[in-house]
Parts: sequence; structure tokens; C-alpha cells
Amino acid sequence: MKIEFSPVEVFTRALRLWWLVVLFTIIGGGLGYLIHGFLPPVFSSRTIITTSINFSQTGNLTDERQDQAINAAGDVILSSAVEEAVISQALENGIAIDSATFQANRFSDRLAYDWIIGVESEDPKTATLLTNIWGEMATKVLNEDLTHALKAEALSKMLDDLEACLEEVSVTAPSSATCQNMGINEILQVIDQTSSVLSQEVANSHAIIPSMSFSWGGKEVVPASPTYRNRNFMVLSGLLIGFLAGVLVTQIPVLKQRTRPN
Repeated sequence: MKIEFSPVEVFTRALRLWWLVVLFTIIGGGLGYLIHGFLPPVFSSRTIITTSINFSQTGNLTDERQDQAINAAGDVILSSAVEEAVISQALENGIAIDSATFQANRFSDRLAYDWIIGVESEDPKTATLLTNIWGEMATKVLNEDLTHALKAEALSKMLDDLEACLEEVSVTAPSSATCQNMGINEILQVIDQTSSVLSQEVANSHAIIPSMSFSWGGKEVVPASPTYRNRNFMVLSGLLIGFLAGVLVTQIPVLKQRTRPN
């Protein structure tokens, strides 16, 4: 037997029995709240890593270039190198954690020049310790990458001087201190060596620019109370399920009548 579906009729009947729909909606939201209450509490700890750019060195940077520089710092903070350092340090402090667990429980967010990072855990001390280790290790790796960026900048200037010397030596004796008493072959050899080292330093800088600096907000204290993670989502889901169940219940008499054999 074919049952015809009429949205208008469904809406009209649900509206007529609105109190039943409201009742089921409230029950659904309440169940969502109760279910969340049975979940283990989760504690959240967070810290801030601030990035700065010295515009006296860079000159005017476009907003896009600034975003690229700050996002590059975020890539380093979330990199495998930092992650491995965090896990290693955590193990030394008696916290058994692997890469998958760390990635599942960490969070990060950019706010202008700041990177807010943190870890969630059922144990507040674990959340705080991991967050502090992450902040410390990320700042350390960022400054290591900055050192490589500064070396790359110096090598780039040296390479420019060597190339200028190469043009000069073909005409007259070089006057630059960078390549005095050097012939064409020696200059070419040094250029080749410098280019190779420069490429490596650029790679090791991981897109950090030499005019940047980084500061960590310091160690966080242990959170006193848990966060209500997913509570709003679970309550909202319960309300939605309850609403749909209420609408369905209002249609039961109609469905019974239409499916009853003549």
C-alpha cells in the first residue's frame, strides 16, 4: 500500500500537537546533558608563543607576507621536530605518550601575532606539563630555525659580493676584501661552496625570516576545574533528536489510519 506524504499535513499536525513536540525536545536536550555528565572530565591547559617582526630590518611588508611569516612559525610549532622533542621530554618526566595521542589532544589557534597552544587531558597535571613542554620546545626550535635564517642572510650577502667580484676580476684586480688575491677559478669554487651551504641553511630555516623574534609566555599553572568539552554539542544534538522524535510521534495516528486495511 502506497502512503502519501504531505509536508503541509505533517507541519499542521505537529503544530496542533506542539506541546508534545516541545516535551520530546526538552527530554532530548536533557538526555544529552545527562549523557555528557557521565563522560570523564577533561582539563585544558594553554600557553602563548608571541611572534614579532622587526620592520626596521624588513621595511614595509605586505599583509600577505606578514601572514606567511607568522604562519611559517605556526608550521614549526606543529612540526614533527617539535612533536618528537615534546614526546621525548614527556617520557623523561614520566608521561607515556605517543605521536597519535599527542596530536589527538593538542590544539592550536592563531590570534594576530600570537600562537595559542595547549593540551587537553583527563589529568590536569598531565595537561599542564605537556603544554609547558610544548611551549618550551617550540620556542627552542623556532630560535634554532631563526639562527639558520640569519646564517642564510649572511651567506646571501657574501654570495652577492662573490658574484660582483667575479664580474670585476675579469676586467681588473678585485678590490673587495671578500675575494682579494683570488683568481677566477678560486672565486667560482667559493661561489659553488657558498651556494651549497646557503641552500642548506635556507632549508633548515623552514621559512622563518631573519627579522623575526619569538617569546614564550612562560609556564602555566594547573587548571583548577575541567572544561565542558562537547557539552553544547551533545545538548544541541539531543534537542534536535528530541524534536524529530516529537514530530514523528505526532504522525503515528495518521500512519496507523492510512496503513489500516479497508
